[in-house]
Amino acid sequence: MLCTQLTRGEYAIELLESSGFKQKWGFLAAKCPGFTRLQEPDFLGIWYQVYQEVYEPVIITALDEREELVAFLGLAWHKQGHYLQHAGNAEYHGWLCSPELEVPFLQAVLSCIREQLSIKKWEWHWMPSGLGADSLKTAMGPNEYLVVEEQFAPVWDLSDRAKLNKVLKNKSLKSKFNRYKKRGDFRFELITDPGKLKKTLAIAKDQYDLRREALNNVRPFAEDHYMIAFCSKLLAIPGLLHVSTLWLDDQLLACHMGVSDKQRVCLGMISHDPTESKQSPGTLLLAELAKSLTKNGYQLFDLTPGTNSYKDRYANASQILYKPTIYFSKASYFSGIAKHSLTTTGKKILGYANVSVPAMRKWKTNLKEFSTKIRLPLKKKLPFLYEINISNNIFFTYLSGSVHVQAYQDLLKYQDQKPYLSRRELLQIALRKFSQGEVLYSKVQDGRLIWFAWKKKTTGKIRSRNNPKEIQLPPESEILYDFYLHSIFGDKEMFYDNLLYTIKEIHHHGTKLLHVCLDEDFQQIGEKLKKACELTRIDMPAIFKDSDLINLKP
Repeated sequence: MLCTQLTRGEYAIELLESSGFKQKWGFLAAKCPGFTRLQEPDFLGIWYQVYQEVYEPVIITALDEREELVAFLGLAWHKQGHYLQHAGNAEYHGWLCSPELEVPFLQAVLSCIREQLSIKKWEWHWMPSGLGADSLKTAMGPNEYLVVEEQFAPVWDLSDRAKLNKVLKNKSLKSKFNRYKKRGDFRFELITDPGKLKKTLAIAKDQYDLRREALNNVRPFAEDHYMIAFCSKLLAIPGLLHVSTLWLDDQLLACHMGVSDKQRVCLGMISHDPTESKQSPGTLLLAELAKSLTKNGYQLFDLTPGTNSYKDRYANASQILYKPTIYFSKASYFSGIAKHSLTTTGKKILGYANVSVPAMRKWKTNLKEFSTKIRLPLKKKLPFLYEINISNNIFFTYLSGSVHVQAYQDLLKYQDQKPYLSRRELLQIALRKFSQGEVLYSKVQDGRLIWFAWKKKTTGKIRSRNNPKEIQLPPESEILYDFYLHSIFGDKEMFYDNLLYTIKEIHHHGTKLLHVCLDEDFQQIGEKLKKACELTRIDMPAIFKDSDLINLKP
């Protein structure tokens, strides 16, 4: 007979701080099958402590006849949102319990939640390997309904040395490794010091947030101010958090951080410097990480659920995982089923129309930005291409202003409309430009992005989209285009000054011949530039019929 109890608030905190309870909790976790780290004392104890302002602890425990702890479930109640979730903000949701006691424990858990928390729906993330949905199905009582999503999740079995050797012998990867080694001190590093982790995450957070906002419209670090403190405390527990990095001198190329035990490391947060996208630093880090894990005796690299193509490239095995949603009334159950059916049907219809899965995700995420998607017809402006010989030009060396180069962090400070351009759209465009090797020049003032311009290299003949006329450019020509000036600056003088500062920075890095693309509204700036740079040669070899130069091709 189990004695099951739900404890919350101050009483739960007292229980968590009890050394005797922690010891019993640890013994229970050691006896349970599967990946349990996310329900163990070290992980959850730190999480409850760091996030106490946001979440109220909800602890469900079960004791046997000898008053031994035989089951545990760590939950949390969001104080403002008033909803229940698993504690830890973890990738996997589960419980600690020996298999023969799972059904009676889960029955008691559902009864406690129904009676004491009065919720209609309880959504889980994926359950870890070793836990199945059968016990949950059996535990369902009257007016309790379970919907389970099933998925094969990718795993990299590190005992398969042939797989690792194949990855490391890839010609493309080897070339990229060699290019980095020629550029400077290129190194793989495991981080074990909490202080070093804080400094590293101060950089990685912008890399991670930029990509996640562009792809999923979320900013994990910006939206969770406790995350760095939580991860730093986790790292102080040996073997709990595994952090690996890739560096070029002092530049953080890529970073990975995931929970581990003695057998596996779970793929967690992975970031990379977007300005280095062309060299695939994230891919290089995963290859180095797998090599390090194999060397240190790990058996599995858990790539976690997801449809990312890079996971499929590394996976040589899979595991079946389950994602449950529990409804506590017939009305909420049928409402949930209806929404699920509507989503599934919509996906099928879009699939028949040859709309890709990424496009579907983008539409769903962009729904709240619908008002900014309505495009009014705009008059197309003719862009002029100016050729500037800036070699040995002392004019630019006397300019006092400056701009940042490849400061991708500046893009996260965008707070304007360009028009009809949300920050997420700006970041999506930036990721594409970075992956094509383009260079960003930017300026921030009072915490806001006020200026940027992009520079791209091109060779030979080019043309703009929808214009068959081709223009011959000298080999390895560089084009400065796609300018932005914050709307608070109404005059063109600020545009002109920042343009000069940008050209000065380009001159400083050794460029001799530059082409600047300005639309017809800025012809006066072009003429002013000609007068200011008397020692340079500026002319207009062509007028483009389309202002979109993103798709310039050799």
